[in-house]
Amino acid sequence: MRTLSRPLAGPRATSRTLAGTALAGLLVVLATAGAAAAAGPTPTTEPALEPAAVSTEFAIGAANIAKPGNGGRTMWVSTQGSDKHTYRTEWGGTKTVSRHLCLHRRDTDRATCPPADAKHPLHTIQAAILSALPGDVIVVRGGTYTEAVGWNATSGTAKKRIVLQSEPGARVVLRGTLMMKKVSYWTVRGFHFLHDAGVQGNGQAIVHMQGGTGWVLTNNEIAGSPGVSNLMVTPGERTGSTAARKAAGPHSYAIVRNCIRDNRGRHDHGMDHNIYLMAGVYSSGGRIERNLLAGAPNGAQIKVSASTWDTWADSPRNVRVRYNTMINGAAGVTVGVAARNILIERNIVANQVNGSRYDAAIKTWELERHDLTTVKSNYLAGYAQLYHQEPGEYLVKSGNVSAGRLSYVGSITGCTAKAANAHVRETYGQRADL
Repeated sequence: MRTLSRPLAGPRATSRTLAGTALAGLLVVLATAGAAAAAGPTPTTEPALEPAAVSTEFAIGAANIAKPGNGGRTMWVSTQGSDKHTYRTEWGGTKTVSRHLCLHRRDTDRATCPPADAKHPLHTIQAAILSALPGDVIVVRGGTYTEAVGWNATSGTAKKRIVLQSEPGARVVLRGTLMMKKVSYWTVRGFHFLHDAGVQGNGQAIVHMQGGTGWVLTNNEIAGSPGVSNLMVTPGERTGSTAARKAAGPHSYAIVRNCIRDNRGRHDHGMDHNIYLMAGVYSSGGRIERNLLAGAPNGAQIKVSASTWDTWADSPRNVRVRYNTMINGAAGVTVGVAARNILIERNIVANQVNGSRYDAAIKTWELERHDLTTVKSNYLAGYAQLYHQEPGEYLVKSGNVSAGRLSYVGSITGCTAKAANAHVRETYGQRADL
């Protein structure tokens, strides 16, 4: 058993060794924990999602318009719409109001608060988000929207989810950011989230989900961030009581059937990723499944870790990374610091670019509990190293297949890339077992 340089759950120790009775007591604790973990990671709980919350299609977009929950509305957004309403007062004057204020109150006076229906759409996505209440469906017509959206959103409920979606058949481009904090039971489907220097600047991510329960990102494209990630997931609270931090999540979240590509960050090598999962030690039930991840030459396709041991509490717990296709990264999946109960299964991790001697298809980074990450039945192709692990600290591995560089058909920029070999495609990655 190795001498511990970091505690099981807490800040990094300031000393490389412990001595005397302190070491003896620690060895007892470690032996007990090791016996409990001998069978590998504890299975995570699958998020309980409505069938309509996650699509079965790979295309970026929405196949249909979701049905509102009980009492919910279908609200529309268009580049030709309006967020303001001007009406004549009883005294003969006029007054202009922001429509989201009365829509959020479900004001029934049509004279002062016309519904955001297909004939009277809102103009911005953010106005619709500010208007939404549990059970509502927001449908966005085709076009380009340049804005920062997501702030001050109201949560849905388990029975009355809020849906933000593109109109079926339309291409909806949001040049800017989506950032939601402690927002639960939303489905976001069918958008092309692209970098815009005037909105994101060099910020951390294009899409940033902070805490929340039961949210779903599906059938979206997220591309071109110059920051540390295209998609970032962090805790809803980093301070306060344990109960408050647990409640803030994230829990039972799903990142499914998206195309997340081309991180353009130029920080120190190893810092710029397609997905940066820092969900926190109080998170649970995360799913990253059936996504196409491509183009992370300065980092990992998915980093499942806190940024440093100084921020160890951002380390994710209870995450399944399954059936993803990952192409052209310096590393495939990086697991680090205090991450636990991580399952990496049936993915294609292929075609390393710009790798260093520390990079690999599966990489650990100061990972305390290697025995609580399982890597099984993955297709690892075209990497100089399949695994990068510290000596004596070995992941739980089984059934992984190694190969030369992957041939693929389709386009990364068009989000259609897939393995050319039918057996590989049907066994691993985003199109397997369908």
